[in-house]
Amino acid sequence: MKWNYLKFGVSLLNFILGFFYVGGNASESAPQITSIDVLMMTFLMPFALVFVIGIQYFNSLSEKIWEIPSWFVNPFNLKQPLQFFHFLTFILIAFGLSSSLSLFWNGFNHVPEAIMPLALGCGLLAGLHICIYIFNKKITDGKTHKEIYRIF
Repeated sequence: MKWNYLKFGVSLLNFILGFFYVGGNASESAPQITSIDVLMMTFLMPFALVFVIGIQYFNSLSEKIWEIPSWFVNPFNLKQPLQFFHFLTFILIAFGLSSSLSLFWNGFNHVPEAIMPLALGCGLLAGLHICIYIFNKKITDGKTHKEIYRIF
């Protein structure tokens, strides 16, 4: 299967859906997302991802050598945990970009709700780069950091 088409299609679908997200879908009694929540999630997401990937690093069921995150690799392969988070990153960034753009015509009443997916996606992207650096031995198969980042 051409995984890049699936990933692009799902990201495009989320980009389109983000324009229709206005935030404020929660009831009045639900706690509202604040700007501090957005900042906290942006900076905590990389650490959470390093924790989750760290568990997979020691998991005997994962592959001995992980592939570098790519648009061309199956994102649902449980033996390659970086691929799923790479896929999720671009879904969140696409949705967050379009929901942030929709603020211009929907009004700026729900800014934190609209930018939260973008913040989560950026945090995941930073977390992926940190994971590639920390878990280099499981990923590189002898490649240097410069070779990895040229591909990524």
